[in-house]
Amino acid sequence: MKPLNKLGINTICTHVGEVKDEQFKGAISPIYMSTSYAFDGVDVKRYPRYLNTPNQEALVKKIAALEKTENALIFGSGMAAVSTTILAFLKQGDHIVLQQRYMEEPIILC
Repeated sequence: MKPLNKLGINTICTHVGEVKDEQFKGAISPIYMSTSYAFDGVDVKRYPRYLNTPNQEALVKKIAALEKTENALIFGSGMAAVSTTILAFLKQGDHIVLQQRYMEEPIILC
């Protein structure tokens, strides 16, 4: 495959972050419906809360490629994304301006 910066949006959406189906040789990435994984004899402890299931890892790779960055984050809710951003970049005494019409929950947080 070409370097990521040379790929078109359709190619990125289709192929980047692909999960290879080694068992059945499926043509597209399988969807792993499981939320629990065995921890015996594995290097990576997979758990949805750790955001490292096969589907989550594929989504992160795809979003990073679409945004032309080296990595991405995914969250279980919009509030999780907003609060993580606020807590990561603001320190005590900083101010933030939020639009009340669209941001009721973050206003409660702040």
